[in-house]
Amino acid sequence: MVTQKNIADELGLSVAAVSKALSDSSDVSDEVKTKVKEVAARLGYVPNATARALRSHKSKLIGLLYSGIEKAGLSHEFFSYVMDSFRKEAEKEGYSVIFLQETPSMDYLDMVHYWDMDAVAVLYCDFARPSVKRLIASDIPMVVLNFHFSGKISVQSNSYYGEKDLIQRLYRGGYRKFALIEGEGGARAPVFKERVYAYYATLKELGLSSCDEEACKAYDPMTSLVATKKILERTKPDVLVYTDDVCALSGIIHLKTMGITPKKDIGVVGFGGMRMSRLSNPVLTSYVLAQDSLGITAAAELIKWLKNPNSYLPKRFFIDGTFQEGDTARTD
Repeated sequence: MVTQKNIADELGLSVAAVSKALSDSSDVSDEVKTKVKEVAARLGYVPNATARALRSHKSKLIGLLYSGIEKAGLSHEFFSYVMDSFRKEAEKEGYSVIFLQETPSMDYLDMVHYWDMDAVAVLYCDFARPSVKRLIASDIPMVVLNFHFSGKISVQSNSYYGEKDLIQRLYRGGYRKFALIEGEGGARAPVFKERVYAYYATLKELGLSSCDEEACKAYDPMTSLVATKKILERTKPDVLVYTDDVCALSGIIHLKTMGITPKKDIGVVGFGGMRMSRLSNPVLTSYVLAQDSLGITAAAELIKWLKNPNSYLPKRFFIDGTFQEGDTARTD
């Protein structure tokens, strides 16, 4: 491993001078700094993270909390994109990202303290869990995705606007009999609730009501097949509105087995804009969440807070997505 002494020996400088040059100290001339950095780069010198943390009183570590989606895990398309864009943005500023985890002897906040992390990003978890409540209640600089807590940065998908935009486009496309297949709700998925609220509120503004008094629930491909079958047995909608793309694509499979063609016989829309929705045949009409922008904004704002701890004011950010014009519904 290359050390500062190796650099000092090659340039005929003291280790102290090399250290000052690498930390951009004003005690060293720009000429010396340039020579030191050139040699350091050529030799492949990497600063010792522990020593750097002791000097700056910062670990340059950000803890990332993502738990609760056991079946999908890191392969979950939406969160994998958000995490990747968050990591890349953080690394641009010299930060490293570490996943938070619980052990029998250490909860999330204990891990943050153990590693002396500078901040935390909460992407997905069960907010009712005691260890999560303890973490949220701490004074650690924190950004939370799609959920709002006082004193924390909140970066949220503008799901309400997205669902409203979809319903209005469907209305302008000639649809009047709407039915909803609702995704998973609850404390861990407030964005699903926002989509449901927007669905009913927009129909009311348009002077319409949902065909079905009670929305069918769908949590995965199998329950989506069941929900689609059930809602078509109970009512005769001319458009099916799913609150996520996976359930919408599964619903289309059931429609095809019944000889029903999306768009021609009945409209179908999803939500999320996952890659599969654009590769499917037909392409799903949907609303695309700005996954990269969510991650980039979360990291950028959190780092602003770390750089300006005395003046930064945590606030909420709503990130708009875009409409995906597919082939499963008529829109304007």
